[in-house]
Amino acid sequence: MADFLVALADFDDRRLWLKLGYSSLFVFLHRELGLSKGASHFRRVAAELIQRFPEVVEPLRDGRLCITFSQRDSTSAMAGWTGSRR
Repeated sequence: MADFLVALADFDDRRLWLKLGYSSLFVFLHRELGLSKGASHFRRVAAELIQRFPEVVEPLRDGRLCITFSQRDSTSAMAGWTGSRR
């Protein structure tokens, strides 16, 4: 899952979903990949967090962090968790 989220973060950062005719990453995930709205939301938020806090990739990979954690006030929670203030 972590590798998918890293690739998704890059895909979103380059806005490749727009080149494919979608209005947002969420719409791409839901319509093109067939993910539920909830799953699309979780992955969109996780991709945004990876873009903003790349240091969370390793904790995602080794299981210290899961994508559901990212849903709670994501920016401030991740800033506190990583020790970063951006």
